[in-house]
Amino acid sequence: LLNDHMNTSMTDVTEESESIRPILEHVYNLVGCNKVYYNYLLDWLAYPIQTGRKTNVAVIAQGQQGCGKSLFFKEFIGEMIYGKELFSKIAGGAQIGDFNAHITGKMYLVIEEPNKFRSDKLHLLNDMITSPTTEVKAKHKDQYFTNACTNYVFTCNKIPNNMLADYLDDRSSFHIQH
Repeated sequence: LLNDHMNTSMTDVTEESESIRPILEHVYNLVGCNKVYYNYLLDWLAYPIQTGRKTNVAVIAQGQQGCGKSLFFKEFIGEMIYGKELFSKIAGGAQIGDFNAHITGKMYLVIEEPNKFRSDKLHLLNDMITSPTTEVKAKHKDQYFTNACTNYVFTCNKIPNNMLADYLDDRSSFHIQH
């Protein structure tokens, strides 16, 4: 009887599956109805939560305005799953590179419309995504190194010129298009 809660019937599993069906259908649409991409994205989302580690791959979610990129990646995954302690959202990307203490320790970072990366900071992008450590910089404080745990999602209507081709390679980014 103690383990009876583990013995669920197929009816219970189906009812539970039905309750998340709209979310899974939305994910499927975000990846352009590609089954391989769908399974990869679900694995990518689960890995940090299951292990506490970073994936070393950034998701670049591209789609028309209003398709639900921010709704899913920022509001659902960021705010509802990770919460304020482990999630942050920045707009444009200009904040990346100079002073980063405000995003240090975040497991999940959404950068909406990453069109504000200065060209001298774009070269840091690949390192931020894949490096096991990060240098923490704060105004008027000494710099220090800590373990990197941040997983990155870029949401955009249009990917900025040369962001993919020149700075992110196939090993450090996963591009989905609604």
